[in-house]
Amino acid sequence: MTTANLPNLYEKSLESFHKKDITKSLEYFKMAMEFVRSKRDSNKLLTLLTEMLNYSRKEADKNLEAEVLKNLGQIHAIRKDFAKGLQSYQQAMKIHKELGDEFGEAESMEYIASDFAILGKYEFAIDYYRRALDIYQELGNQEKINEIAWEIKKIEEFGEEVDRNEYLLKKFHIN
Repeated sequence: MTTANLPNLYEKSLESFHKKDITKSLEYFKMAMEFVRSKRDSNKLLTLLTEMLNYSRKEADKNLEAEVLKNLGQIHAIRKDFAKGLQSYQQAMKIHKELGDEFGEAESMEYIASDFAILGKYEFAIDYYRRALDIYQELGNQEKINEIAWEIKKIEEFGEEVDRNEYLLKKFHIN
């Protein structure tokens, strides 16, 4: 798409939504997410997702609701509103679990883990990554297994570095 930019993709997503082509609307929305760089950029997308969420609930489309909730979580993360993002991911995870969608459940756990890592809550991040890893192992999804194992290793190595730095600061009485 040569003319891809946030306003064009937003308009296409909104147009598809109004035509009740929700799948296409979400596709355009996900492309638009690549252009979101600020809270101001995210305002229109947040409004659109809120409309989609209301629509999915009105239509009792649980699959759509879970997907929209995960996208809402991403928008909230961009806006640095991690509490709302985590809440959206938790809701999506619960819906995926109710539907028996293990992949969607694990994917929601990945988003939760990522936000916890950003917040410096490494134990929580590793816990959610490990829970997702267990599901991906049950599903035999090697790509996701490798991806999650790498994320866990990265967090663990970072934690070891922080521990070493704290040790040195204490050893040399540096505050």
